[in-house]
Amino acid sequence: MLEAQLSFNIEVPFNITTNEPLRKLCQFKLWDKGNQKNLYSFDIKDLEKVQQLVGIPINLPPIHAEIASAQIEGWKGKSGYLIRKVLDQYEISSYQKSYKEGKPYHVIALIPKANVELVFKILNKYELGSVFEFKDLTKEICTELKLTRFFRESGSFDHEKFFGTRCPHEYGKYYYFPIKVLEHLGIIQHRSRWVTLLKDKFTSQTRLV
Repeated sequence: MLEAQLSFNIEVPFNITTNEPLRKLCQFKLWDKGNQKNLYSFDIKDLEKVQQLVGIPINLPPIHAEIASAQIEGWKGKSGYLIRKVLDQYEISSYQKSYKEGKPYHVIALIPKANVELVFKILNKYELGSVFEFKDLTKEICTELKLTRFFRESGSFDHEKFFGTRCPHEYGKYYYFPIKVLEHLGIIQHRSRWVTLLKDKFTSQTRLV
């Protein structure tokens, strides 16, 4: 049986007295520009310490094991990604807004390290500073993985069809999330449809991108 690591999130206005100790204690922090508040995530075991720091009680909702995502009331911002290495996978955590309900949810994607290594292998065939367009890089990825359904009968690559799969399908697990991991590691620069190779080796760090 796997045991889940439970966490809770709170939204508080910036306060120079409490901000630093909360930052040191939290798992990660996001700045909600729309509400002008800090969004903190803490390990459930630190609940008492957090209550002491903020000076008010924190009520936790009932926990249901079948619910896979955490909802945060009233949050209107846009988060980046928290990326960390977990065994032979990368865990990519973010908050995404539901268009139907207008509320953000905590979403976690697990991407095999092999997917990231494949993209790095393709990029590493070229010189540092090389720039790749989305359609060219995804063509090489699909060629390596033998994803023939994204090639037309003429043999040309249908990058629009591949892009249309979006997350969490082929586009997400083979291209978008591996690219985000490589950007997180400082190996590439990712801007819109363009990727620039910056390093030829993996490095280890944890930060928001």
